[in-house]
Amino acid sequence: MPLALDAENIVLSSGKHPFLLRYDDVGRGYCFLTEQSFRRPPLAKHNATLRWHNATQILPFDAQPAPTTPLGWYRFTSAPGLRSLAFRAYGKARLWVAGQECTLEAEPSDGDAIVYRATLPMQFGTWPT
Repeated sequence: MPLALDAENIVLSSGKHPFLLRYDDVGRGYCFLTEQSFRRPPLAKHNATLRWHNATQILPFDAQPAPTTPLGWYRFTSAPGLRSLAFRAYGKARLWVAGQECTLEAEPSDGDAIVYRATLPMQFGTWPT
């Protein structure tokens, strides 16, 4: 069901729905679907996380719904001075920094997701080049 450019609300029944997002210009952007009750939290000082991080009203999204054992590779440039990292994933996760695998601590969270945390072992100026 194509949406108008100014569409703000859509009604979805329970279950899985295909979702295709198209953008035609370079740059960065964010897209997520939320419950109608979602209100963007205020911006926190000295916090590098996005305002909607861990918002319970964001609907779960499966980037690869067809495979029975989906696999995703994600790559990003970290903020300068990054010393630790936390993220949620479904299933087993692994993390590499500058080509070296890091140890992840796993803890259960709400639902089926697992919260993974890593403290990066390398100090400033010691990263391999």
